[in-house]
Amino acid sequence: FERGRAIGIVGVAGLLLGIPSALKLEIFQNQDWVWGVALMVSGFFFAFAVLKYGVTKFRETFINQSGSDIQIGPWWDWAMRLVAFEAVFLAAWFLWSARSDDFRETWTLFSPYNVGSVVIQFVIVLIILLLLNKRIAGAVRRGQEQPAAE
Repeated sequence: FERGRAIGIVGVAGLLLGIPSALKLEIFQNQDWVWGVALMVSGFFFAFAVLKYGVTKFRETFINQSGSDIQIGPWWDWAMRLVAFEAVFLAAWFLWSARSDDFRETWTLFSPYNVGSVVIQFVIVLIILLLLNKRIAGAVRRGQEQPAAE
């Protein structure tokens, strides 16, 4: 997509998908809870990718480049290791605190704060992303083949 068209699509999609949360507080609370947990999970995946790549190598290759305003020191390597641990710990703690002694209450789809809501919505998004994976990857490859627009 061209940039202007992509901005329009994302803007309209955000507006339409945000309407339920704007109209009903319980939906807003549920989405805040679910995607707050998702932020921790995505932070873990980023930290895990950095750990697999090599923390020092990542810092030296992508962060401390010539022309950077600041140079990050070796302390960052330990911070990234800590982020991975914290993400796992916090996500587990959030989900543990959201569970209930009542199985049905724990796994209700759209109860504002429970484990079932998080798991089911994560699975729905994962299925959608897996179904769109080849299309998205193809678009990225085609974009890389074209010269960058100045």
